[in-house]
Amino acid sequence: MRWCAGLVALRLYQGWDPNYEPQEQSCDGVDNDCDGTIDEGLVASLCPDQDGVCAGSSQVYGGALGWLACDGITYQANHSDYEPQERSCDGLDNDCDGTIDEGLAAPLCSQQAGVCAGAKKSCGGESGWLACDQATYIAYSSLYQTSETSDGLDNNCDGVVDEGWINAGKYDQDTACGNYWTDCTALYAQPNANGECDSTGVPTCTMICQAGYKDLNHIPFDGCEFAIDSQAIYVSEQDLNSSDLAGCGTFDAPCATIAVGITRALNGGLKRVLVASGTYTETVTLESGIDLLGGYHPATWDRNITTYPTVIYGETLNGHKKAIIARNLSGPTSFDGFVVYGGNAVGNSENSYAFYIEDSDSNLSIINNVIRAGNGAPGVDGADGAIGTDGSCGMPGNDGFETSTSAYVTCQALIDTPNPGGHGGENSCQGVNISGGEGASAQCPKQLDQQPPGQDGQGTAGGGAGGAGGGGGHNRQNYTNCGTFKTGGLLSHGMPGLNGENGDDGASGVPGRQENWSLAEFDLVSAPGTDGGNGTPGGGGGGGGAGGGLDESMGCAWDDQLGGSGGGGGAGGCQGTGCFGGSGGGGAFGIYAVYASAPPSLPIIRNNNIHLGRGGWRRRRERRCSWLGRPGSIWRVHYRSICVCHGLWRPRW
Repeated sequence: MRWCAGLVALRLYQGWDPNYEPQEQSCDGVDNDCDGTIDEGLVASLCPDQDGVCAGSSQVYGGALGWLACDGITYQANHSDYEPQERSCDGLDNDCDGTIDEGLAAPLCSQQAGVCAGAKKSCGGESGWLACDQATYIAYSSLYQTSETSDGLDNNCDGVVDEGWINAGKYDQDTACGNYWTDCTALYAQPNANGECDSTGVPTCTMICQAGYKDLNHIPFDGCEFAIDSQAIYVSEQDLNSSDLAGCGTFDAPCATIAVGITRALNGGLKRVLVASGTYTETVTLESGIDLLGGYHPATWDRNITTYPTVIYGETLNGHKKAIIARNLSGPTSFDGFVVYGGNAVGNSENSYAFYIEDSDSNLSIINNVIRAGNGAPGVDGADGAIGTDGSCGMPGNDGFETSTSAYVTCQALIDTPNPGGHGGENSCQGVNISGGEGASAQCPKQLDQQPPGQDGQGTAGGGAGGAGGGGGHNRQNYTNCGTFKTGGLLSHGMPGLNGENGDDGASGVPGRQENWSLAEFDLVSAPGTDGGNGTPGGGGGGGGAGGGLDESMGCAWDDQLGGSGGGGGAGGCQGTGCFGGSGGGGAFGIYAVYASAPPSLPIIRNNNIHLGRGGWRRRRERRCSWLGRPGSIWRVHYRSICVCHGLWRPRW
């Protein structure tokens, strides 16, 4: 105004000063319109930064300096939320750079343990800094878990590492055993198996088999390779846990005997009995619909009937011996993989059956076995026949004596010469004379002549021949003196008569033969031998020869002497009666089958090695393949070229 004083017209003002403005337009600290007010009514220009809270901010009047440039003070003056650099979480663009709440220094979350260390709150815009939650921690660390993970970290940020995985100071979980990285479940992820941590001592991974499986080969990399047969009873006489107590037959506690195993399978409705290698002394009775399988290893239960033999020794206490009995089997039943020994029969005429079949058809299969028949028992010996009667004895001869003469002719005329021999014994059997021969009479001596022989005994062509009479002795003669008698080197004593020959033995009885066997109940019985024939009479003995005499030829003080006469031979004995036939011997059978009537089909018998046994005492071995029924029913068959064999022995009486 002061510079406008005295000016009376606009034209004059403009002429006076070029800054004159009829209305204020310039921000210059000058009263340009000369109204006494400086820079009134000016409209400030907007600041260049109009983002965020800076929107609507205008330049500040600077008087003579003009419109001042917009700065933080300008923006702060325009909006109290202005911040040169974002520092408030409020959902505003406080620094007016077009970005809301960027670059903020977030405060730490309340949980700073474990993997949450360093976690910060997130900006919620108008809501401010948001409280930290699971999403906050998950976003912060991929290792965060609401429940602890076994990794050596505090995953749930509660200040404890791997809680629940570590107990009593050690990792004892299946997936963290001994340390956080050993996972038993992964280590033993094998067929039919699971891994578990055994933490009773130092934590150790162990392989646990699933139900119904076992690790028998102790090779972990194939898992639990053995599948327990749920339809089977297990039998093993070698297993330390085996017994015949109630409940036996499981894989871990097998039965000790086959008979008990079959009973357990029958009562439990199971289909099989598996028998480990070993020796079983018992009689086994098969049950319909239950297979009996042998040849298993007692530890691994691998099956090889040659390498792991399962042996059955039949042991029936009384009567016929039967190792395996198959009676009235009506359902599919297999007997497979055994070595069978039939028991040896001991009772008179009793049989031995390794495998006894009664009224069983093709439901029965006997395959892949070694079958050895036992021995049949001897039959009863036949009774002896009656001994024949003895013949009577012969009479003895007379002693020698001295005569009253030394002249031969005179000696012959004496009344007591010759010296008579003894009579033979007399006997006759069924009209046949078998008397003994007469003893020889001693004759008067003549030089060195021989005395007469005894008579021959009586006999018959149908019996024993009579014995020949004994030869007589030679006389002795006096040649040189009355004290010496010469014999010329010849025997002077009479010879005994020979024994009569024995009568012939009676003819043997006919032996009982297998063709003549019969059935008693269902057991085969051999026919007895027939009685032996009677013998024939023995021959009578021959009479004894006369002894030599003394021939006196020199006129000594004594006369001729006669020798002793021969004794009579004994009569032969009569014949004895024949022995009675003995009972038949017992049979020895590998496989024996018997039927009440012809069966609709026959058992399947395949790939068996059958060894025959021996029958009873003094028997001749025979081999026969047949099926035997009751009396009058005998079928001889072959089934698939396998002969059903049993060894028979028949007596030779």
